[in-house]
Amino acid sequence: FFFPSSHFSVTMLRLVVVALTLLLVASVAGERYALTGRVVLPSDQKARAFYARTRVLLNGGQYVAYPNEDGLFLFEDLPAAAYLLEVSSQTHGYEVLRVDVRASKPHVRVFKFALAGTPVAVPYGAHGLDVKPTAPLVFFEEHKQWSVFDLLKNPMVWMMGLPLLLTMLLPKMTEGLDKKELEEMQKNSLLNVQGQNNMPDLASWLAGHTASGKK
Repeated sequence: FFFPSSHFSVTMLRLVVVALTLLLVASVAGERYALTGRVVLPSDQKARAFYARTRVLLNGGQYVAYPNEDGLFLFEDLPAAAYLLEVSSQTHGYEVLRVDVRASKPHVRVFKFALAGTPVAVPYGAHGLDVKPTAPLVFFEEHKQWSVFDLLKNPMVWMMGLPLLLTMLLPKMTEGLDKKELEEMQKNSLLNVQGQNNMPDLASWLAGHTASGKK
């Protein structure tokens, strides 16, 4: 009878272990998983037209899924990895989610990013996940409508309007005055004008003093 040596037995055992390890790695690496979900319809959109222009992207377009008329989408044959899920829409922005596909259960875990950057777990059940809209997309700034208040904020309007308003109000303010009071007001106004005319010109006074100092 032929009995293999101990060295030969150890070598064969090592080869068997290596082969089994390679088979296990290959089987794990070859496993594929599915990711399902639903794109939530915005309240101001119609389902058929909206979903026809919407796509669901993984890693910026490495994998693409098209939602049906109910907003449901499906990714098949996904290898175990981490993905960034985005919804490409022409009218609304959607939350960006991180999807972890792994061999251990649960096979799919979903997270969204909070304001501080901390990931928050998102429920992923038998129906998949719900991707919700955040806000409508605004591509053009809405033109501001004209208002009377905008006109009143203009200083030029005040500069032109106040004198006009005074000319309209002054005659009404002097209607109840008698002739003596009117004459006194006119005298006072004339005195004020004469006083202003008799005031020396500051520029002329400075020029005269400067010239006399030079002499």
